[in-house]
Amino acid sequence: VTGPFGGVLADRFPRKTLIIVFDLIIAVLMCVIGYFAISDILTLTLLIPFALAFGIFEIAHWTTWSAFLGDVIKKHEVTKVSALFESAEAISVLIGPIGGAFIYSFFGLPGVILVDLITCFFGIATITLFKSKKIFLLGFIFIASCIEDAPLDSLSPAGPYARSIDELFWLTFWIAVGVFVIVQGALLFSVFYFKERESSPDPKQIHGNNFLEILWTIIPVLILAAIAVPTVKTIFDLAREPEDALKIEVIGHQWWFEYKYPDFGITTANVLVIPEDQPVRLEMWSNDVLHNYWVPKLNGKRYLVPGQTTYLNLQADSPEEFWAQCGEYCGLSHSKMRGRVISMTESDFAAWVANEQSYAEKELPESSLAAEGQLVYLNAGCTQCHVIDGVWDVQGDRIAPNLTHFANRSVFAGAALKNNPENLTKWLANPAEIKPGTFMPNLELTEKEINALIAYLGTLK
Repeated sequence: VTGPFGGVLADRFPRKTLIIVFDLIIAVLMCVIGYFAISDILTLTLLIPFALAFGIFEIAHWTTWSAFLGDVIKKHEVTKVSALFESAEAISVLIGPIGGAFIYSFFGLPGVILVDLITCFFGIATITLFKSKKIFLLGFIFIASCIEDAPLDSLSPAGPYARSIDELFWLTFWIAVGVFVIVQGALLFSVFYFKERESSPDPKQIHGNNFLEILWTIIPVLILAAIAVPTVKTIFDLAREPEDALKIEVIGHQWWFEYKYPDFGITTANVLVIPEDQPVRLEMWSNDVLHNYWVPKLNGKRYLVPGQTTYLNLQADSPEEFWAQCGEYCGLSHSKMRGRVISMTESDFAAWVANEQSYAEKELPESSLAAEGQLVYLNAGCTQCHVIDGVWDVQGDRIAPNLTHFANRSVFAGAALKNNPENLTKWLANPAEIKPGTFMPNLELTEKEINALIAYLGTLK
């Protein structure tokens, strides 16, 4: 209901009331049909009466417009070219008088034509998608932001830090809504109530009115102050280091996150494990380029900068798995630089720490497939980048994840893949195909070597 030419004409003639009524009825019918379609209850018995009603109102709509256009052309209010555009638009049910009147007032005829073309483009795109049986793609664009339990939903806080951000957001949002309603309401009232007529007197000039200028300066200042005070307070609260916080180091690599627990001597990757209902202090930096650590359900974003330490506080209300994501473009596989944060009960976290502090088994049954995989790990080049404590635990940092307890992680490859044999096979066969630009080379492993290596990785618990 956004056809701009409708507004140009409806703004000038007495039939505008009837046209607007038809427009609104058609819009309501379209919404009802859409609701039934989305609810998967659009049966033939429901479609027929709605289609008939839609058709009746559209015929009346078009009849009104036809007479309307005849008057328009006779009175030379618009050119025949404009009338032709309007005819085409009325046929395609893209008529929205109110929107057109506003566009014409501000941007003139070029603006009307531009918006009309955009409107028609979306109409054609909808029809094309429908005919190609891909209408769900169009619907997905509009409903994707409404998905429940979305893993990166910043409006579903699960901890005190995220909750403080959420509360600030809604405070700012409702203030903005109030401002919008008041300003737009005043604008609409002025446009229609003070509309220029033949008998209208010259408008009163208010230029240089000190009282009004002071008033509309003070009001925005007060609004901004109302937003600034809680905003500044929230920023300082989020930056303050909590007492008795668990310290964890986060190092960004292209394209994965490394985690170190200095109090426990643990180094792991991709999956950050924290105790529930306890503040965690992340000390973060990057090993190569700018990264950005973001766990939307637990806190906001924070940069990881080479040569500089930044800080972020996390706290989860209950045991749960949360998604993390790099929020700063950092190269070819930026979108696949992800992570998981798992909060555990105090007892489960203590058990996890004890297990992570243990070493991997070095001695495996000689005839087992896992033992063959260990030999592949030691001899195929894996040790140049990966450490397995107890098996290959050389000193110093490595450029790839520590694999000591690899089998206990639900994801790998920067948390881009679920940890299962199928994904491991694809990854070990050609890492660059999964993550373009990855520093893990293609070692040209045979199918037998890959199967053996997967069996060995499965023992690293």
